[in-house]
Amino acid sequence: MRSYCKRPRVRGWRGATSSPELLGFPELHTATPEEFFTHKLLPAVPRGAGAQLIVDVGANVGQFALAIADAGHDGLCYEASPSTCRQLQVSVAEHEAGHRRRIDGGDAASFSGRRQGKVTVRCVAIGAKAGRTTFGMKSNGRNASFGQVMVGSTSAADAASASVSVSVATLDEELPNASVLLLKTDTQGFDLGVLRGAASLMQSGRVRLVLIEMSHELLNLAGASPLQLMRHVASAGFVCTYLRFFSLVDRKRKRYGPRPTPQGVLAARSLSFEQMDNLLESLPPYNTSAWTDLLCWYSR
Repeated sequence: MRSYCKRPRVRGWRGATSSPELLGFPELHTATPEEFFTHKLLPAVPRGAGAQLIVDVGANVGQFALAIADAGHDGLCYEASPSTCRQLQVSVAEHEAGHRRRIDGGDAASFSGRRQGKVTVRCVAIGAKAGRTTFGMKSNGRNASFGQVMVGSTSAADAASASVSVSVATLDEELPNASVLLLKTDTQGFDLGVLRGAASLMQSGRVRLVLIEMSHELLNLAGASPLQLMRHVASAGFVCTYLRFFSLVDRKRKRYGPRPTPQGVLAARSLSFEQMDNLLESLPPYNTSAWTDLLCWYSR
């Protein structure tokens, strides 16, 4: 017998409900993760609730980190790529310094009494177990988050890239007693390992919301699949919906971008895990690999 779950208790946002093997109708199906985070989630947290902890795995150069601080919450950001993490540290430090300058300059009124959140940066990888791992950096010098060009899981073009050894930690070890409003993971296909290393954290109900980039191609390169990822999250007591789809938008120029949600999906109002897995494998009209973001909430 299927059990139906309560909506997430975040004021100002009506989350879809679904059974454990269904992704509910996405009221946010036109939103990017950044738009949901900045314009839906953060404003919906009651000020009386106090500062919340938001964990960002695969934080890149700080797109989410600065929004966390400006909303008065605390962030714990993980980025494994050494060069990217240095940029992240600089961005956070400069943002904090700018805030202090505005306060010192008498501009405190513009903050309406809101505290500036504290963002902590950790230059380590997050995975299923602690240790060390080696991953590559693309030879063209572009930065990548953990796992994007992991040695042993790369294309031939990336095989000659420079590699670097990094420490790996688990979220269960990092956050043994923390209460987390949102756990976001965007690790270029290695997100299942991130979540496996957060089993106690997630199953205990100490994480209210999870936001996961789910790419068919990248998960397959990492030895996983969207179906495995969705079932793992459901087994931890979460139900999910999804945000905007992204895939190939210009075949000739090989350009990727947002795609409208297929009309058949909107008409059905929900997708099974298997249907989502198949859709991400070959999203129309070009029937190529696609990605979306799972938005999940604890339901037990």
